[in-house]
Amino acid sequence: MAASILKVKPVEINDRDHSPVTYETMQANEILAFWYGIGVCAEGYPQEAMDKFIETPHFQAWQDDMLYLFEQHPDSADEFVMIFETISLSFFPDSLRRNALNQPRNKSVGKRMKSGIQRRKR
Repeated sequence: MAASILKVKPVEINDRDHSPVTYETMQANEILAFWYGIGVCAEGYPQEAMDKFIETPHFQAWQDDMLYLFEQHPDSADEFVMIFETISLSFFPDSLRRNALNQPRNKSVGKRMKSGIQRRKR
């Protein structure tokens, strides 16, 4: 979803009220993609875990670097999934395990694999 946000850019700046445009408003789509990705990483964790992650010493510098990468290379958005996966593994490891356990399993694929293994053993 974060990749889609970077590619489609759903947030548009509306200048009807003639408010000054800041750098943060220009980066609205990048900020949305960033926090969406972090939210997915921390899914199922209490707010305290997210607060602890945000309070790490290098978080602000890392966030600035990520937003810069998002802005400069939106066509590489699909590759950013590895960065979010690293965050999940480092700070929210149960999130990936929980999501893997909740995935629906295609039983017909499992049956075909088992029958293929049995055929090879014969």
